This record gives sequence, C-alpha cells and structure tokens, in this order.
Amino acid sequence: MRFHCAFLQILLCGYESSAMTLHERFDRLDTLLGQLREFWQFSPFHYTSAYFADKAPALQAALDALTLDDIDRLDADSAALSAFLQPHIPAASELEALCVLPALAAQQKLTARSAPGLSERKQQQIHDFIAVLPSYPLPLLEWCAGKGHLARTLARHTTQSVEGIELQADLCASGTQLAQAEGISLILHQQDALCPTAQRFFRPELHAVGLHACGELHMQLLRHGIHAACEAMTISPCCYHKISADHYQPMSQVANQSTLQLSRHDLRLSLQESVTGGERIRRLRRLEVSYRLGFDALQRMVRGVDEYLNLPNLPKALLGEGFAAFCHWAADKRGVRLPQQVDWSYWEAIGEQRYLCVSRTELVRHLFRRPLEIWLVLDRALYLQEHGYQVHLGTFCERHLTPRNVMIHARRAPHSCVRDSLIVNSHTHE
Repeated sequence: MRFHCAFLQILLCGYESSAMTLHERFDRLDTLLGQLREFWQFSPFHYTSAYFADKAPALQAALDALTLDDIDRLDADSAALSAFLQPHIPAASELEALCVLPALAAQQKLTARSAPGLSERKQQQIHDFIAVLPSYPLPLLEWCAGKGHLARTLARHTTQSVEGIELQADLCASGTQLAQAEGISLILHQQDALCPTAQRFFRPELHAVGLHACGELHMQLLRHGIHAACEAMTISPCCYHKISADHYQPMSQVANQSTLQLSRHDLRLSLQESVTGGERIRRLRRLEVSYRLGFDALQRMVRGVDEYLNLPNLPKALLGEGFAAFCHWAADKRGVRLPQQVDWSYWEAIGEQRYLCVSRTELVRHLFRRPLEIWLVLDRALYLQEHGYQVHLGTFCERHLTPRNVMIHARRAPHSCVRDSLIVNSHTHE
C-alpha cells in the first residue's frame, strides 16, 4: 500500500484552500442543530396528532400532501429532501453542504476474495476501507475484530504484523482457523474492549484500526490510542447510541461547550439512513411500526393516560400472527390489562393512519440525520486534534454500500505541524 506524497502533505500540514477547518465546520453545524432543534429533537411516536400543525402550518400542509411512495423517494435522496424542505427550513441546503466530505483516493486496488459467512456488501466495505488506508511501517491492531475479516485482509496486503482483539472466544477461534487455512499469520486475542486491561495492546509504534466498531467501543479505542501515544489510528464509527450513559458525553473540549444535550434517542437519528434490505424488509418494518402505533393508541384509551409506552424488540415471527397477537404480547410486556372485547380492526386501522402521519414527520427529522452524524464525527476528530494528532476526514466507500462510510484518520503530528486540519473538498464528493 503506497501512500501518496500529496496525501501525506495534506495529513501532516493541512491544505491551503478555502475549505473550512474542522473547528469551523463543527461550530456552524452546532449552531444550526441548536437553532433548529424543534425540527428534529423530539419523538414523533409520542404525538397522536400532526406534530407541525401548529408550529409550522405550511410545512405540515406540504407533508400532508405526500404519499408513502413520495416519502420513500425523498427519504432515499438527500438532495431531493433538502430541496423539498428548503422553503420551510431555509438552512436545509447549508446543512447538506456542511455534510459533504471528500471521497478518499484509493492507494491500491485489492484483489477480491470471498470469505465464509461474510456478505458481498460487507466484503466490499472491508476492501474499500483498506484501499484508502495509509500504509506505514507499523504493526496493525484491529479493534473488535470478530472473526478477523478485516485483519486477515490487511495481513494479505502488508508485510507488517497484524493482530486483533475480540470479546468472544468462539469468534477468535473461528478467525484463527480461517487465517491458518489461508496460511496467514494472525493472532486474535480474547479481550473485552471496554475493560481497562485492553490498554496493554496499545503502544507508540502502532496503527490501530476499527471498521464499524459501535459507540463506546470506538470511543475507547481513541482514548487508549491517545493514552499510549499511538502513531496512527483509523476508524469508521458506527452505532453512536451504544454508550454507557443515558446522555452523550462529548469527547472534545470544543463539543463540551455545546448547548446540545443528546439522549440515546437523539443519537439514534444519526443511524436512521439505511440502504440494506429489499421490499420484504420494508414491508415488515411498516407492519411492525403500524402495530406499535395501533397498540399505543389502544393502551392510551385503556389506561386513560395519554402517554407513549416504549416496547422492547420483538420476535419478527410475531408479526405473522396478526395485530391481536401483537397487542397481547405488548400488553404482557408492559403490564397493561386489555378488555375482553376489542375491535381489533379499528385499532389496527388507527395504527396504519398514524404510521403515515409519523412517516411524514420523520421525513423532516431525517434532514438532520447526516448533520448530526457529522457533528459526532467532528467531535471525535477534534478530540484527536486536541491531543496532538493531525486528522483527516473523508468517505472510504460509496453510500450504496453503507451510509456509515466516514473514515477518521489520525496520525501523531510533528511539533512543527500541530494546527487545525482542513477538510479538503478537492476530491470527488460522495
């Protein structure tokens, strides 16, 4: 893997252009998210009437004209969604522009190779991640390795030693067997990534990598890497809501000055864009949400309390048993005593009506899902920068492979070059 000199210069000393710095971009996103929080920082499930009817009547009228097909079309096209909402949320186009990151240039072309139990989509994500990964004369450590699919691919394309850590012993054993079958030298260590003892795997001469490690896990990688003064760290964050606290605690000093208070529910918004699943998955999702909303309307009437009750994840097979069976399951989970006689068709129809209303409202919130994700990414980037790392952000794969396509690359900067990095917009954008 060759590392282009021009790219190295960008990483180490910035790029002289009109592009925004990390700090400037974060500040502007933070301002807009704060000013527009009434459009995204709420839960549509908690409301039984059109949410924007009183707050923004013209917006509500525009939403009410949308069919489910319209909603699906706008939801899949961020530019079209921004244009649709622009008359009602003038900052929509600026929000979209603030989320544009450069597509990172591939440093090498990897040979495709299938892996047992790994989807073609995930396999391509791994290849694209490694293709743009800077190559250093440093040992590599994969964080939260699973069966070590990323680590094995790395080992095939580098002369450096590669190791990984993984919580589950059976995954370590499976990954080791796969590596041995390929004749690859790879060590997978059984280790709880959230346990303080994981710090022992970090040292200055190391390039730590993590592809889609969830929330607290990738945050811990960055903390350990900084504590050990690792030479380089490269991650693609995922599942920002998987944190130990009820509310998000920013990593950087800059983000800690923000007025935004983010709950786990807020953090989930950043993950609501999906490109996986076909028509069957969408149909089941609609059915489940309609059932949940139908039961919600029913339980409010039965309890005489106008409040939403959260329900746990359900076995998908339950959806095939019909609305009545779902309601009995939900009532049992929440201790609700249902009457013996229920007009199931009526409440199921109520759920379907509310599904359309909620979908229209969610469409507005979805304008903010990528801006919120980039806010969280920039928090991590600024945290690294504050600890003496030169940071570069970009996308490592196309959106159709995964919306979680952001790469954060950090390298310990020379003392003469510790300054605010620039996000470079001179490459092809996603």
